[in-house]
Amino acid sequence: MTNSEYSQRQEGDRTVFDVTPASCPRNKRVLIVAVPILLIFGIGLLSSGMTGMLILIVVGGPIAYIALYKDWRPAEHRLPSTFLVSPAGIEWKGRTFKKGDIHRLIIKNGMTTSAVAHAVVASGRASGSFAVGLQYREKIAAVANSLNVEAGGNAYPLAGGMSETTAFGLMTDVERAMSA
Repeated sequence: MTNSEYSQRQEGDRTVFDVTPASCPRNKRVLIVAVPILLIFGIGLLSSGMTGMLILIVVGGPIAYIALYKDWRPAEHRLPSTFLVSPAGIEWKGRTFKKGDIHRLIIKNGMTTSAVAHAVVASGRASGSFAVGLQYREKIAAVANSLNVEAGGNAYPLAGGMSETTAFGLMTDVERAMSA
């Protein structure tokens, strides 16, 4: 997993921020469990010929895709982003937020987990697969922080897919650029 990062550069009185999101952690536990089961199942099906092989591909293909390539984070956490900051405000995707209209900058997590789910796990009543799913969700949540600007009663994600450290650093630098 690569870590998130951002860079900043000056263009006149504006600061341009380029944010690169972290890559999403992969769920290798699914493969560790699924591959042996599919192999055993597949060996039995191979004796039935092409139908068995087709079933193996139809079942195994999606499992491998989900485990190795699926990024479960919201869309704004998967793509790089660029926005401009000046003492007058923030420009993002063709929209301008004037400094006086901005309520606050805030860090949000796009993969927050439910307190109820954690209580079920802590009580010992959760199945093993449920607990493993929550652990994987927490790994994703570690790189699903976004910097949002709140204005006009709405939150707009300036950049996402960051670790908490990157998100707080970006927020600090954006605040400095606005106060310059």
